[in-house]
Amino acid sequence: MLSARELNIAWADNPLFWSWKPFPTSRFVEAVELRTIWWLEIQGKINSGMLSPKTTYECYVIVKFVDRAYGLDFLPSKVTVEIGNVKSEGNVYLRQYESKKQCLETLWYSNRMELILRSMAFRGIMEERVACKREDGWIEIELGSFYNNGGDNLEVKMSLKEVTGTHLKGGLVVEGIELRPKQQTTTNHMMFLGEEVGDIRSPRAHGNPGFGFSAVSGLKMDGFDLPYDSS
Repeated sequence: MLSARELNIAWADNPLFWSWKPFPTSRFVEAVELRTIWWLEIQGKINSGMLSPKTTYECYVIVKFVDRAYGLDFLPSKVTVEIGNVKSEGNVYLRQYESKKQCLETLWYSNRMELILRSMAFRGIMEERVACKREDGWIEIELGSFYNNGGDNLEVKMSLKEVTGTHLKGGLVVEGIELRPKQQTTTNHMMFLGEEVGDIRSPRAHGNPGFGFSAVSGLKMDGFDLPYDSS
């Protein structure tokens, strides 16, 4: 797992925007809490040579939310995983809508209608991801998955960002990014390097709400779009 200190978080060293502090339930000495910002961008990198070959990995950003978290659900955050010349994209709302809290928060924003319209426009463009609570109390948000062929030492790039809206956001705690081998060996939701792509289907068809490729985003390899099979 990459700790928050090993990530590239926009303006994380500026105490006006982020605060580094220990969290009792964290596996690291410290995590970073978002105080207030409008440009949210988190990036992580790792060399594929450090990972087991012939293995599919899933990537998650591990977070928490403080009680007064705000501005994190007006627009979806874009999540990406890239290795070599292969890239997958999706989006996720960091928190589910809380109607009472949202009504209070929107009073602070003069561009409320613009945010609502943008949010509606983003829905359906790429398959929406969900955040899952872990047994340790933290929340994991899936960024994507990839297959490490092991033939080359390639850089794996992972990111989460929401830079479209100009509204303020706060209350997000970032512990790090976790990579772990995929439990079930399937060809769904994977990116392959140097191997034939098998059956790529909608995750909904398999009852899996995880990271997949939507009919719009598809899978891109070497500049070509692979057809989407909805069967």
